[in-house]
Amino acid sequence: IVVTAGTITDDIDIALGSGSQISGTVTQDSGGAPIEGIHVEVWSANGQLLAWAGTDASGDYTINETFAAGLYFVKTWNDLGYINQLYDGVPCAFCVATDGTPLVISADEATYEIDFFLTIGGLISGTVTDDTTHANLENIGVHVHDLAGNWIQSTGTDVDGNYLMKVGLPSGSYFTRTSNGQGYVNEVYSDVPCIGVCEFESATPIGVTAGSTTTGIDFALIQGAKISGTVTDAISGLPIDDSDVVIVTASGRVAAGARVRSDGT
Repeated sequence: IVVTAGTITDDIDIALGSGSQISGTVTQDSGGAPIEGIHVEVWSANGQLLAWAGTDASGDYTINETFAAGLYFVKTWNDLGYINQLYDGVPCAFCVATDGTPLVISADEATYEIDFFLTIGGLISGTVTDDTTHANLENIGVHVHDLAGNWIQSTGTDVDGNYLMKVGLPSGSYFTRTSNGQGYVNEVYSDVPCIGVCEFESATPIGVTAGSTTTGIDFALIQGAKISGTVTDAISGLPIDDSDVVIVTASGRVAAGARVRSDGT
């Protein structure tokens, strides 16, 4: 479109197709009670999130988007303790939308009814404390990964150091780890230090059974060492800001880093 200052470029018309819609109902098991607050997501064939909607008190949802003819993938997400699903009826912990069954939308205008029947999953809980003082640690991140190392969910500890994962897990084995900015050395369960990117080769898998909570997955963290210093110009001695200092492990992996302040510290 060529636009000239002082003039109006008209007749720039766009003809929109009506497209198709996606709606449905989410219940607890087939024919069970409706579930409110479940996210239902629509993804493109190349793995891009296109739209989502939440279920209401009746378990109903309608995606406020229309879709042209093509292949789409539909999945749920929730932190209400239910096991998420890929369309069509595939339970999952780490859900890649395009691993599901594609929904084929034709060129004809239509409403596609996509229902989900979710079951209660397994949960993980525990406490995080200071290994020396045994004080409960608040605001420590705790994360769950599957056996392939894929991240599934995260939460944080409360004022009493307790945490509870709220995304329902299918029965199986999982890993947990911590993250924090409070000066503690992070760990992978059980008692495996985690410096930089956590590795799970020496970790203890945690067994989870759908419908129950695996308790006692606790962490006792130790205070780590800290490094500080100054970055200056070797000739003038003036501070060099707008730069970073990183700590690298012996294997070449970045473990931590800090931004240099304006005074070079």
